[in-house]
Amino acid sequence: MTAPLVIIGSGLAAYSVARDWRRLDGETPLVIITAEDGDFYSKPLLSTSLAKSKSLDELVIASGDQQGEQFNAKLLAHTCVTRIDPESKTVFYEGGKQHYSQLVLAQGGQAIRAPLGGDAVDAVISMNSLMDYRQLQPQLKGCNRVAVLGAGLVGMELANDMQAIGIQVTVIDPCDQPLKALLPSELGAVVEGVFRDASVDLRLGCTAKAIDHSGEGYRVTLSTDTCLEVDLVISAIGIRPEVALAQSAGIQVEHGIVVDEYCETSVKGIFALGDCAEVMGQWRPHIMPIMHCSRTVAHGLSGKKVPLHYPVMPVVVKTPLCPMASVLPPTKKQGEWKVDGEGKHLRALFLDDTGATCGFILLGDRIEERAECIKLLNP
Repeated sequence: MTAPLVIIGSGLAAYSVARDWRRLDGETPLVIITAEDGDFYSKPLLSTSLAKSKSLDELVIASGDQQGEQFNAKLLAHTCVTRIDPESKTVFYEGGKQHYSQLVLAQGGQAIRAPLGGDAVDAVISMNSLMDYRQLQPQLKGCNRVAVLGAGLVGMELANDMQAIGIQVTVIDPCDQPLKALLPSELGAVVEGVFRDASVDLRLGCTAKAIDHSGEGYRVTLSTDTCLEVDLVISAIGIRPEVALAQSAGIQVEHGIVVDEYCETSVKGIFALGDCAEVMGQWRPHIMPIMHCSRTVAHGLSGKKVPLHYPVMPVVVKTPLCPMASVLPPTKKQGEWKVDGEGKHLRALFLDDTGATCGFILLGDRIEERAECIKLLNP
């Protein structure tokens, strides 16, 4: 009997590979192993669904059982993989093992936990999975004051979402501006002003030092020794690629699981994609890269390797107070940002030393110019 393809994970990366591969191979057995329940949902909606009062049922696109049926797969839900043996092509999990013909690692990333003191550290909620949303939603009822740790993409989307339903939000971040990784200082200052004008309390240049119980809520002590009284604390300081399983199996790991232009790891027949993978030296924890990697993995699994080629893929920040779309220039590219527009409706183009456009950022109504700006990057 043919050993199955095994996919570890049940997020967008895992199910995208299952879908794309099944279009090429309808016969080879498929086993999907996941530590979660296997339900399929849109992870980006987690940080923007509070204002819409989305229930858990509304966020779930398909149950694990439905996904298994759709892809003609055996789904092992609530199953933690403990070890991979590439030599014998075996995945070991609690209570059993599974041989494989080929293997796909799509475990995603783990929420980074801030180094906090205090007696209420365990009460801090991360926002990285449907289980986190399930924990958060009931706690928001009757909640008036929320502290969000992190002013990155997810933190600012959460702040916008909660501000929209009347919650007093304080965002805490060690950087001197919100969205430091996405925006140059001039645009960061604009976004900061927009959020402050909407009564979002931005505590920049400091960190949360301790979280303690205080009455029915919590006291957040900042590195400035200022204290905040809140009803809930949410951590949104980012994710770290899940690499432990790969590393213990002797697969090359840097920031993420290292894969080549075919999304294949250093071990032949083992592929990786999504938040756990570092593709050709780049870690891109966003939706569009996953979709392109998925097709590349599917072709590799079917024996018809097609090298990955990313198109221009803007990162969209879903903050109605000030919508944003960005394509950042290559890390070491020399040049400068040229900004035009008024108020929060701005366009910034990154011009290199030859005057060529190598990146762009659009704020407010200027996000309608995405297609035009993409053409500037592909003259």
